[in-house]
Amino acid sequence: MNLFLDIDRIGIRSVESGAPDEVLDVARYDGSLDPCLNALLSRHDRPAPQRVIATCPPGSSIARHLGDAVLRHWGVGVEWADQFDEMLAFRAAHRLPRHVSAARCLGLMAAGRGQKGPSIFAHAGEAMTVDVIDSISGHRADVYLPGERLLREALYAQTSGVAEAALVDEPAVDGVFGVNTAGAVRQGARLFLAAVLDRSAADLVDPSGTDTRVALAGPLASELAPLLAGPFELYPDLVLKTLARMVGKDG
Repeated sequence: MNLFLDIDRIGIRSVESGAPDEVLDVARYDGSLDPCLNALLSRHDRPAPQRVIATCPPGSSIARHLGDAVLRHWGVGVEWADQFDEMLAFRAAHRLPRHVSAARCLGLMAAGRGQKGPSIFAHAGEAMTVDVIDSISGHRADVYLPGERLLREALYAQTSGVAEAALVDEPAVDGVFGVNTAGAVRQGARLFLAAVLDRSAADLVDPSGTDTRVALAGPLASELAPLLAGPFELYPDLVLKTLARMVGKDG
């Protein structure tokens, strides 16, 4: 059994080979990897994986911590998505900058598969990234934004009384509007991100043509999708499934 991990500052998403619809989300909001690892490693309802393949960049502090924990617990080394031949070839062919993460690269690989026209891949997690790629000029542009939680925390930190009022009740909304403080702040953050996505699509998509793919993925993709007016296709687990396909192809 292979275990695939998509690691974001918001948590870990995992899937096992043969079970692409059983995605485990382990969220962390304190910036620490340990609660995620403890939840993942303490699962006794699954056999130990033979291989563990992850998206975070090799050599980073998170990668080293993850690698040490997996080796101690399961006795296998973590394989990093950035080291697979298919991803290295895709990066070179499309001239992807070094700052484009493994998760974003996997999303672009899927969004651009079989495409002659441009593709947009948006990944909504701790941060939100929007990448544009086409078969002629490769990686054309990107947008990098704080995610929903970071937007909310910035508002709480820079205003008076909003954070305290938001703690009174659980977020409540009516359509796109919040009906209490927590709901209003949450919707404000989500509507901001949705507006950026819609503007990105509007600037790229030719209304008279259909040869453009706009894919939305990531841990918070499902929350943003209902707020979008543009032609986005929702693939919450696109990164994990592309990683599993790539590893299966490479053996």
